[in-house]
Amino acid sequence: MMAKTPVLWFAVGWLGWLSGIGVAWPANAESQPFYENKAGLTDLKKEAARGVAEAQHNLGVHYALGIGIKEPDFKQAADWFKKAAVQGHAAAQFRLASLYDSGNLGGKEDAAQAVYWFGCAASNGVAEAQYKMGTICLINNQMAAALTWMHKAAEGATPVPDAQWQLAKIYQAMKNNVQYYRWTFIAAAYSQPDACLQVSRWGKYPVPQAEKQNWEDGKRQADEYLNNASAKVRATLSTR
Repeated sequence: MMAKTPVLWFAVGWLGWLSGIGVAWPANAESQPFYENKAGLTDLKKEAARGVAEAQHNLGVHYALGIGIKEPDFKQAADWFKKAAVQGHAAAQFRLASLYDSGNLGGKEDAAQAVYWFGCAASNGVAEAQYKMGTICLINNQMAAALTWMHKAAEGATPVPDAQWQLAKIYQAMKNNVQYYRWTFIAAAYSQPDACLQVSRWGKYPVPQAEKQNWEDGKRQADEYLNNASAKVRATLSTR
């Protein structure tokens, strides 16, 4: 049995890098208990040693952040993340990929490993991993794959605003102006800074008359998308 009095560290919705070490926390990850007291950490290690993926993942976070131990140990963190990752634990796959991507492990194959595990996490529905894969495909001029991943990241249950803005820029480059306006409005609604700035510019400097119909169509489609998204959220909350 695990200790009943753990110190709980909640990290739901925290985007960015955990403590600056390159272990990203997916926005759709659940709250996880992290144990600072020896009894709780000992029990967690036992669960991890028995092969429980959730415990292996949590222990990896302990090592990555240095919780309950003297200092962060990225190699140990990667080892435990990988044990959980090979069992299909999506958050562990994403954190393992992030560690490889950060360069903290210092291996020759880290870039390839990062892409592999980001791909696994993306396929398992981690929105930030989907955005990462979209970015990788975009860099490699794989436009069809980039659009697929960006749409998944932009339209999921926990949409990534940067993916929405990236979609806007992709469609702008493709001269699909309706979709450019649509995704700019959507990204702005999710508070993406660059999209917000662009929308504010349109308020001061309206689009040319020749573009007005495209702009209006894009805004209408964005409003429909956002209304549908809000309805889904309300429906989900009403069932809880």
